Amino acid sequence: MAPRVVVIGLASDFGCQVQMTNMEDHLLDVLGAIDLSYWQLASSGHMPAEYDVAIVEGAVTTVDHVELLKQVRDTASTVMVIGACAVTGGIPGLASTGSLEGRIETVYGADGVLVAPGRVEPLPVDAVISVDYHVPG
Repeated sequence: MAPRVVVIGLASDFGCQVQMTNMEDHLLDVLGAIDLSYWQLASSGHMPAEYDVAIVEGAVTTVDHVELLKQVRDTASTVMVIGACAVTGGIPGLASTGSLEGRIETVYGADGVLVAPGRVEPLPVDAVISVDYHVPG
């Protein structure tokens, strides 16, 4: 049976997911060897409850991301992170000056916390869950 794979994006520009499509001829070989159960960039449905491999792109920036990643780690036998945002925190992780609340207020105004609830300091995925493979980008 082919491994069931999900591709998940957190806080990112989805560039690494788009770059996966640039595998050109090899993409068809890969797709023939797996069951691509969910690809956030290209799926309109919900992520399935069961899968074997999770490929995660993007930095952790919300409480929802933290909860999703815990679920992913509990479900997937293999977790791979791709790209600078997932591996190091990327561009979101560079915003480390001042307090998180102050940065939110600068971007969203005095009511920023209401506009952007549940924010956490940007983190790489492996700061939240154990990761089996890192593919920097």
